[in-house]
Amino acid sequence: MNDPYRRTARYYDTFVEPPNVVLRKIGLRMCPPWEGMKVLEVGCGTGTNLSLYENAGCDVFGIDLSPAMLEVASRKLSERADLRQADAAEMPYADDSFDLVTSFLTLHEMPAAVRGDVMAEMVRVLNRDGRLLLIDYRSGPIRFPKGWLQQGFEVIRAELLA
Repeated sequence: MNDPYRRTARYYDTFVEPPNVVLRKIGLRMCPPWEGMKVLEVGCGTGTNLSLYENAGCDVFGIDLSPAMLEVASRKLSERADLRQADAAEMPYADDSFDLVTSFLTLHEMPAAVRGDVMAEMVRVLNRDGRLLLIDYRSGPIRFPKGWLQQGFEVIRAELLA
């Protein structure tokens, strides 16, 4: 498998995480952790989101297609974290397994043709009283860097108004 993050995974947090801090805080407020909560992150990347939940006493699980990103995540998380290289359209978990299924800035990376299958899998593994937390964007016609800057200002504005 060709891993597009093979060369950049070790630097990813340095460049990508700073602008995402506000989004992560919003996500934690929307779905606060509790001791023993079972959390699955689809497209867990370097494990930053999962580390927030793990530090709060949750049981964390993560899947990602990138071996390089999973390697970084495994160094960030404890040995209890269950990290797997897996396809989100065919998750290796039983029905009703998780209290929270989250996807943070992952769906836009997937081909549009598989997003529906991924969403169906997220719902399948979510327990009956569970919550689904999706944080993502559609880039629209404004591209990098102006689009990212505009998106960043919108997030900051939403945080200030909250």
